[in-house]
Amino acid sequence: MTKMESSAELVVFAFLALGCSPAVPRCPLGSPVLRSVPESILAVAGVRQELVFTFPGPLGCELPAGTLEARASLRSLDGTANELAIEQPQHDLVTGKVTVSLAFTSTEVTSGSSVELSVEPNLGIARIPLFIAHDGRELPSVEDISRCPSPARTRSGLVVCEHRGADGGVTVWNKGTLVATLHLAQNVAVEGDVVWLEQSQDAGRVLRRFDTSDGGLVMTASVPVTTQGVELTYADEVRYYRGDLFAYVVDGGGIETFVTIPAPATHARLADGLVGWQFAFGTRCREDGGCDQLPHRASVVGIDADTVLFRRGRDLWAYARPYADDRLLGSFQPPIYNEPKATNRGAPLAVFPEKRGNFLVQWNRDAGVPVLTWLPFGSAVWASGQFVTFEVDAGLVRFVDYRR
Repeated sequence: MTKMESSAELVVFAFLALGCSPAVPRCPLGSPVLRSVPESILAVAGVRQELVFTFPGPLGCELPAGTLEARASLRSLDGTANELAIEQPQHDLVTGKVTVSLAFTSTEVTSGSSVELSVEPNLGIARIPLFIAHDGRELPSVEDISRCPSPARTRSGLVVCEHRGADGGVTVWNKGTLVATLHLAQNVAVEGDVVWLEQSQDAGRVLRRFDTSDGGLVMTASVPVTTQGVELTYADEVRYYRGDLFAYVVDGGGIETFVTIPAPATHARLADGLVGWQFAFGTRCREDGGCDQLPHRASVVGIDADTVLFRRGRDLWAYARPYADDRLLGSFQPPIYNEPKATNRGAPLAVFPEKRGNFLVQWNRDAGVPVLTWLPFGSAVWASGQFVTFEVDAGLVRFVDYRR
């Protein structure tokens, strides 16, 4: 059992007395539906977190003076517990509801610690998993100007725009200055300092690979392709997947291509070395043949340089790359239950929207736990109101504004 699997067992539990304290006989408890304890807590390091819990209490009669009290503590992964300040519980005689309020501020970014709470006399106890996210406002940030609504940025700083329409085409910009225009181009992929695209010519369709590491656009290889009409599904700096087409860079800088058999309803692809994978919902297929069911019949929600993240329902599993090793790093239930709105390679594994902003999930392989980063809505760097997207690039938050 992994560390995160064991921490996932720290689910909320509450023991409610079957009757009132012996000091108040013949006084029933309020309805069990009065119990309100979150299944998990999502906090941000350095940001004050306010929590309210409720439990069924005596209905229609008061508890003896001094007997109604609550205690709370913050227990870390190493087992140490620090007491938390907590307000005096409030007891509503009409409904029987007992309300407990507490607030705390944690400076430690962690996953798997917990808040422990007890309410006396024997009214309830709880242990709630706690996730504390890094405050992304502390990260350095920059703003880019984009000339298209769906920009992609190379590591060297070029902004690549794919213009969809009858003629298509790609424009490349450097700090607002047009660097290149490529007509009749589509299926653009930007990974690191590499740009892949397919371009139509009189002689047919050509797959091209460009290098942008020196701040310009230099074509390193091209190869004719015959398949068309299917959108790009995966690319990295040396591999390119589209439908049943697989292309990769060989020694000497050229491109080799071959036709694969696509998995049904493929929703994600991955390549480690020359081992290629296609993922359908609940199924994985190797490019060189053979399919089987995923261990958890899950779907891919994120891929980065070291990890593949799968999800089914509210459970997530992190597997190490190279994926062919089939090595599970750990699993957890994120405190954000919305579907991830994006997946990213080379940065966060998945982005979850939440009412306070976006939470980026990454996996810390050394600690064996997920790490969350919070980027709030309405942040000062989003003040232009024309915000399109953001990314986390080696610890740098990059905001991209769209300017026609």
